[in-house]
Amino acid sequence: MKYSLALAALLGLTLAPAAYAQISCSEVRKIIADAEDDFDGITGAKIEEDFYKATYNLTGAQECTVDNEFDSIYSCGYQYGPYSTAYSAWSSRLAEIGSCLSGWKVTGVPADAKADDDGYRTLTGSLYEGSGDYEDLEWAVVLEEHTDTSGTHYHVWVELAYYWF
Repeated sequence: MKYSLALAALLGLTLAPAAYAQISCSEVRKIIADAEDDFDGITGAKIEEDFYKATYNLTGAQECTVDNEFDSIYSCGYQYGPYSTAYSAWSSRLAEIGSCLSGWKVTGVPADAKADDDGYRTLTGSLYEGSGDYEDLEWAVVLEEHTDTSGTHYHVWVELAYYWF
């Protein structure tokens, strides 16, 4: 009995970090529908010129925004400490978004060779390009590293761009 309880506890600790609140296909459909109106229905308080806080966050996101500078982009960020946790979360987000976008063309996002002047570096990502009724839409799921004076941490970004050009 003691062995069974110890094994169950070990399995629980081993599996716990991989459990994340999942983004659902109904959330993905909602954001796609909001894109058709330049995200007006979920655009909140102005942060700066053409950049707003979103009033709707994808599950588990620390913050979501709407950027209307050139195109309309809805973006949600997730921050993690260790790389292994961030990579696992990125993989989960990628699988969740991808499962909702069957038939969309998938391409990879190349890694940056070095960080930009602000310490950000793209590590990996995927783009989902729509077609037909969705030809002006593109989802992105990206893992990025950020290094500053406080150390290194990782971001996962989930974005939907509406290219209305």
